[in-house]
Amino acid sequence: MNIPEGWTTETVSVNGVDLQYYRTGDGPPLVMAHGFFDNGRCWAPLLTISQTITT
Repeated sequence: MNIPEGWTTETVSVNGVDLQYYRTGDGPPLVMAHGFFDNGRCWAPLLTISQTITT
């Protein structure tokens, strides 16, 4: 599945569990959590360039 232009995919290990997340932007960090049946791409229409987004 394609991610929006300018987004990167990164992974972090937390207590032995690998979590994948997306990052974009260059402003102050903002963490956004999606619901169970969705994914981080659901936030794409709401984002502005003024934030660093982690979903």
